[in-house]
Amino acid sequence: MRAFFATIVAIVIGGFAAPGAIAGDGLQELRICLDTGPNHLRNLAVRQFAELLEAALPGRFHIRIFDSGQLYNDRDATKALIWGDMELALPTVIQLARFEPAANITSLPMFYGLSPRVLDPVLDETVGPALAGRIEARLPVVVLSPNLDLGYVHVFSTNRSIRSVHDLAGLKVRVFGGAANLKRLKAQGANPVVIPWADTPLALSQGNIDAIASSFETLQSASLWDAGIEHGFEDRGMFIQYVPLVRRSFWAGLDPATQATFARTWREAMSNARVFSASRQEEARKKALEHGVTLTTPDPQAITSERARLRELQDGMVSELRIPPEIVRLAEEAILAALSRQGDDDE
Repeated sequence: MRAFFATIVAIVIGGFAAPGAIAGDGLQELRICLDTGPNHLRNLAVRQFAELLEAALPGRFHIRIFDSGQLYNDRDATKALIWGDMELALPTVIQLARFEPAANITSLPMFYGLSPRVLDPVLDETVGPALAGRIEARLPVVVLSPNLDLGYVHVFSTNRSIRSVHDLAGLKVRVFGGAANLKRLKAQGANPVVIPWADTPLALSQGNIDAIASSFETLQSASLWDAGIEHGFEDRGMFIQYVPLVRRSFWAGLDPATQATFARTWREAMSNARVFSASRQEEARKKALEHGVTLTTPDPQAITSERARLRELQDGMVSELRIPPEIVRLAEEAILAALSRQGDDDE
């Protein structure tokens, strides 16, 4: 699997052409923008998709991957897609909440700390498809399926050891956005702030922030232990997925056979990427331990108790953030059904 994703697709940096334009070599432009670094699992997965697409449709696309936020960060990627500055973007689901409030759904307290056995079917079979339909109705995009998993977000701190949720009190925590995500951390006593990922290592090393809400993969991709991270609290605060968005005008310019191949190739790449993502997160966790990061994993009872406490705030969050009640009910029913299948054992 490691070798499978190690293949590097050439990254060609050049000027933008008009939306849907043909490149100088006669191939149709397919520009992809990422703000994570070259070794991040999202970048590796996208490169694998690019290679598979080139093999499936030789001589069809001129694929250019812009990484490390060279052009746009995740916050601006969706707008750039709409403007015609790229053809494919993969923002996190919470970045889409600015356009479609329902995208805040997975940041709500009912998702806090859920295990993969419960979470996976809820996201894949219920919440994911419902969100995709709403996003396509709101924005001029086509949502590919499935989403790309990043993984669970935990809290990693510099000087203060986090032994329980009570230790979050007063910590200035960098988050990547999402109004519901910010409200949850505030309810836990933290002081969440949104800053660009590119500015995070310096903010940590200079003491401008005390902690970050992030995944093990993102932690290791930037070696944030070198920026001062010493502790981690594995509470599975939320689960992050990247949502693959294709500009609708680009998609409409493809013939049906090409569309089908494009979508099938994405599914093929993601079937490998999900396994790879899980293994990368585990490897990154081990690497954090090797670099001296001390980890605290709250017991199942503590997670369940905190989820119940936060759940009391959920109705107010739903109303304030204008999350459609029908998708909240859909998610709640799916979670209850998944918990029931597990015998209410969420671990």
